[in-house]
Amino acid sequence: MTTENQAIKVLVIDDEEIIRERMKQLLEIEDYHAFTAEDGIKGVKAFNEVKPDIILLDIRMPGMDGIEALKEIKKQKTLTEVIMMTGHGGIEHAIEALNNDAFGYLQKPVDFDEVEITIKKAVSKQQMQIRLDESIIKTQEALADATRLNQELKAAQEQILRSEKVAATGKLAAGISNEFNNLMTGILGNAVLLEKEFEADSKPHQKLKAVSQCAQRAADLTQQLLAFARTGTGEKKMIDVNRVVSRAIDHLQSTCNHENIRGHRELGEGLMAVEGDHILLMQALTALAKNACDAMPEGGGVYFKTENFAFEEGNAFNIKAGRYACISIRDEGKGIAADIKDKIFDPFFTTKQTREATGLGLSVVYNIIQNHEGHILFESVEGQGSVFKVYLPAVD
Repeated sequence: MTTENQAIKVLVIDDEEIIRERMKQLLEIEDYHAFTAEDGIKGVKAFNEVKPDIILLDIRMPGMDGIEALKEIKKQKTLTEVIMMTGHGGIEHAIEALNNDAFGYLQKPVDFDEVEITIKKAVSKQQMQIRLDESIIKTQEALADATRLNQELKAAQEQILRSEKVAATGKLAAGISNEFNNLMTGILGNAVLLEKEFEADSKPHQKLKAVSQCAQRAADLTQQLLAFARTGTGEKKMIDVNRVVSRAIDHLQSTCNHENIRGHRELGEGLMAVEGDHILLMQALTALAKNACDAMPEGGGVYFKTENFAFEEGNAFNIKAGRYACISIRDEGKGIAADIKDKIFDPFFTTKQTREATGLGLSVVYNIIQNHEGHILFESVEGQGSVFKVYLPAVD
C-alpha cells in the first residue's frame, strides 16, 4: 500500500542530531521519504544529490549557516521550497529568510503537526507552479496573442508568490504578543522619567534619551507589524470617497515636514458609491501620500484625483469587468527604478536606509485595498514621478 507522501522527498538540515533524527522518524512515520544533513555545506551537497521537494533548514549552524545555505540553494532556480527553523528568534532572521525566498519560518521547538501543515502548503504551491508553467507552454504553442496571455499568467504567479509571503509575514506578526509592546512601554516610560533626573546637557540625560528613542522605534515597529496583520475591512459601511481623500490631503498638509510640498485635489462629481472601512482606506491613502512626499526631497506637488471608471472584459490588467471609483495619487518625484517595480508591494522591501523605514508601508496599502476587493496599479518613469491608482468596486 502506498500513499501520496511517499513521493515527497524531505531533507532535514540541522546540526543537532537529536532534532535531526527525531524529525526524520516522524516524517517516515507519515510516509515521507526523509534525508538528513548535519550542517549547511553537507546540506547543499545533499540537496544537489537528492533533489528534495522540501527542505527543513536550521538557521543557526556552525560553518555555513542556514541563511547562506538558503542563498546557495535558491541560486539553482529550483522548485524546492525551504522552510526555516530556529530556536533563537530574532525578527531580523525571519525578514532575511523571507527576502531570500524562504517559504516559511518555524520557531523551535517546532510542533510536528505545524511542520506537516506547512509542508502540505509548500507542496500545494509547487503543484500550482507546475500547472502554471504547463499552462504557459500550452498558451505559447496554441495562441497567437501569447504575449498578452503570458503577462496575465505572470501577474497571477506574482500574486501567488506575494500572497505566500504576506501569509508568512502575517503569521510572524501575529506571533508578536501584546506583552512585548507592554514591556517596551515600560522601558520607554521609565527612561523618560529618569531623563528628568539629569540636566539636559549631561551625558546621563543624553544616553537615556538614546534609550527612549530606541524603545520608541521598537514599539513603533511592533505596531506596524500588528497593523500589517490586521488589514481586514471588518464591518462594511458606505464610504464617501471624496471626503476620505480630502481628509488624506489635510493630513498631508499638516504632517509633511517639507515646506515646499503641496497637496492638490480634483474631486469628481457623482462618484460611485463604495463599501468598506473608511479608517483603513484613510490609512492607505495617507501611506501613499507619505510615499509621494518621500520621493520629492526637493519639494513638489502631490495631486489627488477621483473619478468613475469602468473595466471592460479581457482588459490588460486581468481585473474583473465592472464599475469602479478610481483614486489616483500622482507625484513629481524621482520615480521608481525598473528593476524594483515588481517588489515594491513586498513586505519589508524598502529603498530607504534601514533606520528610516521598515518596508511595511506599501505592503499594508496593498493588503487594505485587496481586502476591499479593490486593485492598485501604478505607472512610473525614473526622473518623471509616479502615479498610483486605487480602484474600488462600485456598489450597485
